[in-house]
Amino acid sequence: IRKELDSAGKDPGDFSMLCVASAQITDADHVESKRSPRKICTGTADQILEDLQRFADAGYSLVVLIFDCPSGEIAELREQVERLGAEVMPAAHEIKVAGEWKKTV
Repeated sequence: IRKELDSAGKDPGDFSMLCVASAQITDADHVESKRSPRKICTGTADQILEDLQRFADAGYSLVVLIFDCPSGEIAELREQVERLGAEVMPAAHEIKVAGEWKKTV
């Protein structure tokens, strides 16, 4: 992206780094949290926070999470949203974005 911006004469400070990732918040004993390598933004709240920090360290200021709900049930989606709000978001607000990219939040 930086190479394309350079060739177009654009300043990275005018460009926001955004991404979309699938996510599944699990308990520590769940198979997905123990997988190696683990899928990005899948695992315990702490593991997801580590992944979000890696995105921020790379300059991403917005990560949209799409929940992976294997059961396909609305109750599972609701649980994932509630867990995100309770277990991930309070600490995620403290993550600082690195780099010269334009911040979206």
